[in-house]
Amino acid sequence: MLHKIGSMEQKPIAREQLKQLLQLQNDGVGIREMARHLGVSRNSVRKYLSLLSNNDLKGQTDLDNTTIAERAYQNDSMAHDTQRLEQLMLHFKYAEHELGKTGVTRQLLWQEYMLQYPDGYVYSHYCYHLNTFLKKQDVAMHLE
Repeated sequence: MLHKIGSMEQKPIAREQLKQLLQLQNDGVGIREMARHLGVSRNSVRKYLSLLSNNDLKGQTDLDNTTIAERAYQNDSMAHDTQRLEQLMLHFKYAEHELGKTGVTRQLLWQEYMLQYPDGYVYSHYCYHLNTFLKKQDVAMHLE
């Protein structure tokens, strides 16, 4: 199979939660208790603690939310996701014309897309983004 298994993306936690996470870490609270208090998984707590583990942030509770967020959200996966979405939009410009042809299905277009971009979106995400793209392209205005 060409698509990745278990590649569910998690939503980033709110900036206030990041600040609370640092405060809980400074207070010596365990990971399980942090996860319970913030309402996120233990793996998320571990992930954000590792992203925030820079020595210049430890022990500081008076940091503003923007400084904390820049540290926590600055990673390569966001750049990679942006690049994948741009590649997908380029593919959709081609796919929009192909869909009008007889015998061309979304499944066939997705298979072509996966051959071109092996680390691309799974079929369900592909269809979701394609529907969004097609709705934006098919804009109509009623004039009286």
